[in-house]
Amino acid sequence: MYLQHFGLSDRPFRIVPSQRYFFVSETHDEGRALILYGIRENRGFIVATGDVGLGKTTVLLSVVNELESEMDVAIIVNPIDSFDQLLHMICEELGVSVRDTDEATLMAHLNTALMASYAKGRGCVLMLDEAQNLSIEVLEKVRTLSNLQTEDASLLQIVLVGQPELTAKLNDHRLRQLRQRIGVWHEILPLESDDTADYLWHRLALSGAPDPRAIAKPRSCKLIHEYTHGIPRLINQIADTALVVAYGQGSRSIEIAHVHEAAAELRLEEEFDDSLVGVSGRARGASRGSRKLPRWLVAVLLGIVVVLVAGAAWQQFGDQIDLTSDEAADDTVLAGLASPPAQERSEIAPVQIEAVAPALDIDAVALHSAYRQVQQSRARGPVYGVHLASFRGLAGAQDYVDALMREHAGWDEPLFVEVTADRPAWFRVIAGGYAQRRAALKQVRQMKSELGLGYAQLTQLGPTAKPMLPSGLESMGADDNDE
Repeated sequence: MYLQHFGLSDRPFRIVPSQRYFFVSETHDEGRALILYGIRENRGFIVATGDVGLGKTTVLLSVVNELESEMDVAIIVNPIDSFDQLLHMICEELGVSVRDTDEATLMAHLNTALMASYAKGRGCVLMLDEAQNLSIEVLEKVRTLSNLQTEDASLLQIVLVGQPELTAKLNDHRLRQLRQRIGVWHEILPLESDDTADYLWHRLALSGAPDPRAIAKPRSCKLIHEYTHGIPRLINQIADTALVVAYGQGSRSIEIAHVHEAAAELRLEEEFDDSLVGVSGRARGASRGSRKLPRWLVAVLLGIVVVLVAGAAWQQFGDQIDLTSDEAADDTVLAGLASPPAQERSEIAPVQIEAVAPALDIDAVALHSAYRQVQQSRARGPVYGVHLASFRGLAGAQDYVDALMREHAGWDEPLFVEVTADRPAWFRVIAGGYAQRRAALKQVRQMKSELGLGYAQLTQLGPTAKPMLPSGLESMGADDNDE
């Protein structure tokens, strides 16, 4: 009813997901890219989670549009009561007509269909939306679908998409085998304030608005963000209602009063949440104006891992690959892949801080507290960092860390090196250790803009991530610890 009034050709804020209005925010674009990477590179199970209304299904449909020309895709969105029912639905989605009901026969039919697609050079993808509603038993059976494979590739790539409850369910001990097969794990976050404004203007423009900013003024967009916390579904609801209110009052734009009235009608409460929990003082300082972490604490965060570097920690890597390789450093970087959930993470081994504290003139109690925060964060769930570079040998990673410290005085980010499962392996240098993904994203932007780093990519600390020392700090810490 308001289309002609605002010069629109279509309703811009429909609730139903639409690829026409797909808005490429940072979190949605990253999710789309990682899902596509996981599928095309045969990385195993792919998990994407996010709260209600964040656009998970929209991202999924965008991936399907990208893959349709090269793969057969089966999307399951209906509730599943049993694995047999799921097999029936997969076969139907892939165009296989079956009447059998027993699991073994259904699996045989599915395997035949997958092999036929493989022979044609086409892969197959199974996407399970609202996967948090699947039972533990069905999810464990879904794991067995990944056993359908040739000698060198899986016949079926599996994507699990769901609400945060899916993460809790996948952390169940009974699904430990499935967790070990997860190659990409992405969390879709709400839009930032600037993204919310761009989102509103994007949809208005696609609906024919001659001047989207005149309809949705910046201050009104900011208020909409504060009411909705950047959740696209709520943004659509309040924006659509605000247009109706503005139309009813004869206004050509959405004013502050219209947003308040729309929010009241939708029973939305205005809240402000800028809390960020991270290890680095830089990220907290950016959001709250607090000071950076003291340099002594940075030195300690690097120094406390001496025992690991000098002894048993690196021996864990030695079982997998040759750490003495003198291969030339290769700065080829990898996409930021997610690591397994909390139970699969290797905790940071405790060290005796008191032996190192006197040499560095620091407060051992404060150090214990800071380091315990990292340990606790890894035990509770994903810990995020900034992927800076990847190298084929440990020596290349060490040289990079040393150069980083020389070129950027006052560097205050803890550094880690993570060994990938690739053969030959990559040594990934990762900075930071954040309990919240948003803090790591802010750090990515800051490293690019303020430090001039050409590459900085959001990632998660995996189970093989170990703290990385700059050269010269090892012997000092090791001697102190030996005393």
